[in-house]
Amino acid sequence: MAIVKSQNIRQITPGLDMRDARHAHNFFTSKSFEFAPKTKYLYHVVFSYTNEAQGKAVTSSAFNREMSMLVKSADLPGFTAEVDTKKQYNRVKHLQTGITYDPVSIRFHDDNKSISSKLFEEYYRYYFYDGNKFNINGRKIDFDPRDMYSERVPRYGMDGAPVNPFFNEIKIFQMSRQKYRAYTLVNPIVQRWQHDNVESSDASGMMENSMTVIYEGVLYSEGDVTLDSDPVGFGSQETLYDTFPSPLGNELNYPDLGEGILGTILGVLNPATRNQTFSNIASTIFNEAINPRQRDPGGYPNVFFPTRSTQITASSLNNNASRPLDSGRIIQTLNQNPSAMNSFVNRAIMTGNVRGYSVNNFQDYQSLSPNTQSAIQSDLLKNVAGGDRRLQQIATQAINGASN
Repeated sequence: MAIVKSQNIRQITPGLDMRDARHAHNFFTSKSFEFAPKTKYLYHVVFSYTNEAQGKAVTSSAFNREMSMLVKSADLPGFTAEVDTKKQYNRVKHLQTGITYDPVSIRFHDDNKSISSKLFEEYYRYYFYDGNKFNINGRKIDFDPRDMYSERVPRYGMDGAPVNPFFNEIKIFQMSRQKYRAYTLVNPIVQRWQHDNVESSDASGMMENSMTVIYEGVLYSEGDVTLDSDPVGFGSQETLYDTFPSPLGNELNYPDLGEGILGTILGVLNPATRNQTFSNIASTIFNEAINPRQRDPGGYPNVFFPTRSTQITASSLNNNASRPLDSGRIIQTLNQNPSAMNSFVNRAIMTGNVRGYSVNNFQDYQSLSPNTQSAIQSDLLKNVAGGDRRLQQIATQAINGASN
């Protein structure tokens, strides 16, 4: 039997006591950070109401997209398998007999407009008669201390509760590297909802509302984060999403997206190294930067990186191409190009910018009368002319796509 002696790092690599994190660096940054951990703050929650609930929960359904932005935190679904343990001739066997879906907790910011509080109020009033027993002055009715022998027995609690549920589904999206992974809670109901506490001694705390949701199942899905797909409402005009391109670009993670920081870095490198791949250059920069013998504060010898003013100028030039066209040119082009107009209307519908019409997709739009289609186009163009930057950007993308 061979005996293996334990070795320490001195015996394996004489003269070294500790090595750098190159292994972790190579693994987590490879393939455009494919295996890097996701960040917790990149998420989006979408609440889907039934038709009956939309008619009664007027405020919360009208501000449904803003509600997504008010979600402070949300649990992802969890599962507990029901297991029965048996013995067969003293051998232990575990048999799965069922599944339990663990409750999900969702916390909201209690905003100044009280939208998240209104969600709880309308959910309460939708199911329970108790929340609707007030007159025009806001005073209680039917809650008399003694009404046992009254001629009319009022309804309380869930007496006469609606047949259709309040929520159709709740979707929780994780987002990373321009992709999403969605968890759909099937037939969710609120098991518990709680408003925050108030306290005069707390001058820095932020108010919140919370609810616990139970559900009947979970559906998984994934895809690209775009204007025409899930997450619904993410980047919509209602949430005032910042659509101005970042001066940092996105090429460090996605080199195939064009010029930007990647082009800036490659442009200043020595011509002999310009043809190297970006990953090789980044690795060289990293290795030189951590080398204790390297005293060049730039981390890469004989390379002069652009100053701040140069980077801003370069990024501004790159960003001009992605800025929306002016409203006059957009309107003129769309009126002259039916293909671009159809693409614009389709994108506007999918991003929730068509309101007041019963259209959920482009097929619904095509089934409308020509007069109604013209009315939708007219409303969208008026918003473009009125300075709706989100619609201007959608129209610009439609025009560019139609011209390619």
